[in-house]
Amino acid sequence: MTIATVCAALKTICNGVTGVTSDSVTLTIKAYDPPPASMDSVRLPAVYVFTGSAEFDTQSYGPEEVAITREYEVHCAVLAENAATPELREKHCRPLLESLRTKLLQYPNLGGVVTVQNMTPLSDSGVIALPEYGGNHIGFIITINTLEIVARTYASGE
Repeated sequence: MTIATVCAALKTICNGVTGVTSDSVTLTIKAYDPPPASMDSVRLPAVYVFTGSAEFDTQSYGPEEVAITREYEVHCAVLAENAATPELREKHCRPLLESLRTKLLQYPNLGGVVTVQNMTPLSDSGVIALPEYGGNHIGFIITINTLEIVARTYASGE
């Protein structure tokens, strides 16, 4: 279950990341895996990961291994939309975006996940209304990809 392992590692890496606003307020991220069913009891700022698409390379590593390159979206909900003035959105999201990006860049192997050969942050969304949970939260998305090499198994007789 490499997807579950990667998401658990991302939760561990992201949990506790802090950002300090321009008026010296410290914000500390709480990470969730899997994403919460609703945001009713979630403490903000909150990070959760959505699994993205993957490509499979069955040729480069021989007949016994498969290279899987998969994207993941690391979502960070910072403020409830109804409490987020433009000033507050930027004041709270900017330091967390920078801190979380920096933290992810420190873990190119996801903290030692055996199958992960490389984890690369690819891009971020900037400050947006997050699409999940009715679009009621402001935050950002950091898109990463992982390269995993996993054992290939064959059906009997193949």
